[in-house]
Amino acid sequence: MQSIVEKLNHQLDGAVIQWKWWQQHHGKGAKSRFARFLKAPLLFARLQISKIIPVPQTAKLFWGEPLQCYWPDYFYTTVFGLLKDSSEVGLTRFLINHLQPGDTFLDIGASVGFYSLLSAQLITEGQIHAFEPTPATFNLLQQNTTNHPQIHVHQIAVGKTSGTAQFHLSSKVSVKNSLQHRRSTTESISVSVTTLDQFCMENNIIPSFI
Repeated sequence: MQSIVEKLNHQLDGAVIQWKWWQQHHGKGAKSRFARFLKAPLLFARLQISKIIPVPQTAKLFWGEPLQCYWPDYFYTTVFGLLKDSSEVGLTRFLINHLQPGDTFLDIGASVGFYSLLSAQLITEGQIHAFEPTPATFNLLQQNTTNHPQIHVHQIAVGKTSGTAQFHLSSKVSVKNSLQHRRSTTESISVSVTTLDQFCMENNIIPSFI
């Protein structure tokens, strides 16, 4: 019988093949914006609208699980079931090949929960702690992880010192929200902050992966 690791790697391979084919034939490097519009006008129009008003979507992750998310942040996830660049694919494969059933995984800046949900396929006896301070994103994280009792969600940022801090929201995509001010910042909110040492000590855990 095929192991969960073999199954996830096989499913990831299939998603990557589709993603690379699409990049080659329809991505920015292959065609002009007008050519992409002509190829898939409704899809292209919805994507452009989402850059002004975030569009709620339900993605199907490459292993078959649904993910509540927004365009444009998770456009590629909606189409291919994975995060969009090669470094994310590399991290995805690393986690598949190294996470063990009893591990403790800390997902810092969990966003809507892609890596938390992936790790829940592998960590069946351990714990997953997902941290996301952005209120709207945290609500989606809660929705996405509700069927996984091993995932514990925390509406808090992780930083160098505990207390409260200004958390900066990006005008472009929510995955760029950060404790660090950036040029894309449009507004800031006050959030609670913990440190890794404090969180691990208070919860009596030793993380396997962060």
